[in-house]
Amino acid sequence: MDFNRNARSVLITAAIASLLAMIYYLALFLLLNERRYLVVSGATLLLLSAAGGGLLLLRAGRPRPAIWMLVLGGELTFFAPLTVFANASFLFSPAIILLVLLIAFLTFSQQQERTRAAYSAVISAVVNLLADQLWSFERAPLPIYVIVGIGGLIVVVALLYTIFIFRAFRDLTLRAKTTTLTATLVILTVVLVSSLHIFYTRNTLLSNAQNSLHNAAENLASLLDNSLIAILNSLRAEAQNPDFAEMLTVSPRNSKYADVLSETTITLLALKNKDPIFISSYALLDAQGNVLVSTEGNEIGQDESQRDYFQRPRQDGLPFFSVWYSENSLYFSTPVRDKNNVIIGVLRARYSASLLQQLIVQTSGLAGEGSFAVLLDEHHVILAHGLHAETIFKTTAPLTADLLTKWQTEGRYPPGTADTFTVNLPEVEQHLNEAAPSPFFEMIDIQDTPQQAVAVPMSQQPWIVLFAQPQEVFLTPINQQINRSILLALAAAVLSAYLAIGVSRLLTDPILRLTETARQIAAGDLLKRAPVTSQDEIGILAEAFNQMTSQLHELITGLEQRVSERTTDLKNAVILSEKRAADLHAISEISRLISTEQRLDTLLPLVTHLISERFGFYHVGIFLVDEARRFAHLQAANSEGGQKMLARGHRLQIGTGLVGTAVQTGKPRIALDVGTDPVYFNNPDLPNTHSEMALPLNYRGVTIGVLDVQSTQPGAFTESDAQTLSILADQVSIAIENARLFGQTQQAREEAETLYTQLQSREWSAFLRKETRIGYQQTVSGGKRLTQPVLSAEIRKAIQEGQVVVMDGEETQSYPTMAVPVKLRGQTIGVLNIKAPLPNRRWSQDEVNLAQAISDRLAFALDNARLLLEAQRRAAKETKIGEVSAKIGASINMRNVLQTAVEELGRALPGSEVIIQFSDTDGEGIE
Repeated sequence: MDFNRNARSVLITAAIASLLAMIYYLALFLLLNERRYLVVSGATLLLLSAAGGGLLLLRAGRPRPAIWMLVLGGELTFFAPLTVFANASFLFSPAIILLVLLIAFLTFSQQQERTRAAYSAVISAVVNLLADQLWSFERAPLPIYVIVGIGGLIVVVALLYTIFIFRAFRDLTLRAKTTTLTATLVILTVVLVSSLHIFYTRNTLLSNAQNSLHNAAENLASLLDNSLIAILNSLRAEAQNPDFAEMLTVSPRNSKYADVLSETTITLLALKNKDPIFISSYALLDAQGNVLVSTEGNEIGQDESQRDYFQRPRQDGLPFFSVWYSENSLYFSTPVRDKNNVIIGVLRARYSASLLQQLIVQTSGLAGEGSFAVLLDEHHVILAHGLHAETIFKTTAPLTADLLTKWQTEGRYPPGTADTFTVNLPEVEQHLNEAAPSPFFEMIDIQDTPQQAVAVPMSQQPWIVLFAQPQEVFLTPINQQINRSILLALAAAVLSAYLAIGVSRLLTDPILRLTETARQIAAGDLLKRAPVTSQDEIGILAEAFNQMTSQLHELITGLEQRVSERTTDLKNAVILSEKRAADLHAISEISRLISTEQRLDTLLPLVTHLISERFGFYHVGIFLVDEARRFAHLQAANSEGGQKMLARGHRLQIGTGLVGTAVQTGKPRIALDVGTDPVYFNNPDLPNTHSEMALPLNYRGVTIGVLDVQSTQPGAFTESDAQTLSILADQVSIAIENARLFGQTQQAREEAETLYTQLQSREWSAFLRKETRIGYQQTVSGGKRLTQPVLSAEIRKAIQEGQVVVMDGEETQSYPTMAVPVKLRGQTIGVLNIKAPLPNRRWSQDEVNLAQAISDRLAFALDNARLLLEAQRRAAKETKIGEVSAKIGASINMRNVLQTAVEELGRALPGSEVIIQFSDTDGEGIE
């Protein structure tokens, strides 16, 4: 794995990711105008600076400080969001562990550095979690924008780093692979299980919280329904009081009218006083809608015929409930009937709207801390509010103009515009208008506080009960449980990762030990054995490996022994080869030296001395076989004992001793220990001999002698020595035969030269006898032939000595002279006599050499001339013989043949007497 390249990729990826995160935070700051995003953006600049500084350090050849700068910068940067966001550690703590582990795995080559980085990440994550949970100052919840944006960026970076790891996965060690895979699988399993657990736990807790909120809303709706029904039922029962019917039917002119009026008034007051806080008025309306009797004197005589609480009971004969926003009152009414069950009037009670408000306020906190209720009518007018009473009779959304005008015309609603009477709760309005399948929804209250709400309709009135709780409070138990689950998941993931690492080591340690053992064995330690710690497949593999190592050790030991033996043999072979090469070199030198020696009497002693000198033999002798092939005679020896044997003419009979046996068989004979060899001839002249070798001198298949070598050491000779020295013996044989042939050739040449000299002398003597010209003299005045010999002292001396004779004038008392013998093949056939023209002339050596050269050329020229003359004479003779033979052959008669022969011979030999005489078988002549 190329860690420097990985470090560069990691730093570049971190720089790009930090730059994107910083830009993202800045964008959130500009869009939402919240300073907390500016804080984390500035903190992200630290990570960007760390990545940039790491790249500079990496370029300077310092990868380790570069990565540590990135790791520490990232840990500090991920700590910053905790200062402004609550529960941010649940996003950034796992990110720290994940990213640091991936970075360390990619960039650190040493396990120690990776371990340090892992501990650093875990410590940083734990510090983040503790700080996040223990800090008490108020922080905003972690926004969804950060969770999605930064969380997604972290996931992308983690995926990139994971891709980097899997690209180099095949180059990882077995422990790294198993640790990575095991930890990844375990962590993924923990994450998956924890995620499912958190998901279902959150849903369960959320459902429980929602159910609690829903139950509170239902209980409140039921309470309101029951309260309203109770009031209506009570009012209907009260309407059956006969005083009310009598009051409605009695005439004012009737004398009982005053009493009836008094009784009715007392009854109404009694009814009002049953709840004086909330009941503001009890009144009895006649059939025309006029207030006949009232607990409030100012109401008597009022016309309420146009109000719904008067009209509806008269129309359907049922109790009725109505809200009049302008009066902040609740009107309950029911028909009053006479004995004939005819509606003769309406009994109505006016309650203060605070009745509803009290019921709503009483239920605040029913669903938990901060929970409150809101009561809305069918027009989404707030009838009661558990927190904000100032919103009562205001709408969640502006009323329509027609409805507002109608209500204001009826006096139901106070004057003003629609916007004046709205609190602008669009989430509530949207949920109520859409008839969502779920009663739960989220809203923002008038103080911009996120609320979790539920809407439950009332059964008796077309009203809606909202029960809400701040999301922070509503989700607190859920978040706490989720936080605990996340903490447990993180702890489980870390613990599982370490357990996975431990399990991986437990599984890989035997393999690594086996690998280390194999490496040591490969390095040459064949005594190393793999520890067998279990009986599983790895233990079986270790046992098999140990068996293989033992077999390999035995094999290598055997091979080493063989190699040692082969090496020894090779060394011996090298020594023998070197010795053989040295012997061959010595043989070559000896052969070169003896090849130039042509005299046998000199050659043989030279051979013995050279062999003894080059090979260090104690004694070297050469025996030659006589012509009768009965004895081998010692011809040369180098030792002192050998000289003694030469002096007495030492010889050995063929077939006796090593030498005789070698001659007889024609093969080398070796005596490694002469004391035990049965054919060894004990020679008193060579007492120090312990081993001997006799090499036959073979020439063209015939043994002509023996080369006898002896040593003072037992076993000094081997068959290899015999083969090597046999080459020398062959060379000696050839040299001996060459010397013999040279001697014979030299003798024949000398005999031929002697005969030729004698023949040449006779020829020249005969030539000189026939030749009248014996010389030639040349002077300044001219030349002439010599008919008489000139026998001066220098000429005589030159003829006698055969050397150039140079005399000055004082010696001859005449002119200086030089006599140069004319020699033909060593025989003086004449003299070249030269005289100087001046008495004081001295001959230079060049002149002498020139005269000598001319003399040599003259000798050959004279001999050639003589030979030419002889050849011409012989040719003439042969021609004459041919002519005579032709003439004789032309005759067929005996007499004619004889006559022709005599005549022709007489002509050929003038002055000769020619006689032809026949002889008989007894040898007697016949003329």
